Amino acid sequence: MASRRGAFRAVMAVVALCCLVGAGVLLWIGLNPAVTAGGAALLDLDGRPVVLDDVPDAAAADPVPTGGTFAAPRQGLEVPLVEMNVVRDVINPPTLTDAFLVRGFGSPREPGSGLVVVAMHAVRGGNAPGNAFFTMGATESPLTVEVGDPLVVDGVEFAVTGSQVLGKDAAASSDAVWGRPAERDGELVVITCLQRTWEWGSAADNLVIFAQRAG
Repeated sequence: MASRRGAFRAVMAVVALCCLVGAGVLLWIGLNPAVTAGGAALLDLDGRPVVLDDVPDAAAADPVPTGGTFAAPRQGLEVPLVEMNVVRDVINPPTLTDAFLVRGFGSPREPGSGLVVVAMHAVRGGNAPGNAFFTMGATESPLTVEVGDPLVVDGVEFAVTGSQVLGKDAAASSDAVWGRPAERDGELVVITCLQRTWEWGSAADNLVIFAQRAG
């Protein structure tokens, strides 16, 4: 348990730096489903290439499949669950087809391990896991996630308790998101970008979903 608490402190120090560099806790992500000259692209859930604002450092993120999945049954989402590192103060998932369990926080299958953090990309003009939680183009009530919705992380069920839309700097420094992680056993935070059709470049906001272990 001592080593787990040490890991929490180290990760929180990294996250705190994100707001200083303006990167937010999350996410530099794609523009449109096309490849431009000199651009780098990843494939989305529909197999379409999406140009990236900032290419993920997959080697540093060290993605390792957990063998489990992340599922949002009401939203019709189920994708592989992969572990990853925070890289140079930013969580930038290295694929557009998976959900990522952030190392240094809790594990859904380890009671007593504290706050579980899952990150995933959403894209404009494409289909990534985070797109399941909002409707592109909606100007009012764009979110498709509601209190009570089930989320299943590596076979462990959580129930949504709320959500917030936060600017990236606000998300990076939010105590509601990152505060006291070692003390928040049974809690889950899911973070994605909230993409809007009228924006260009990186999304201005993150969508943060809060959930509690069911039962």
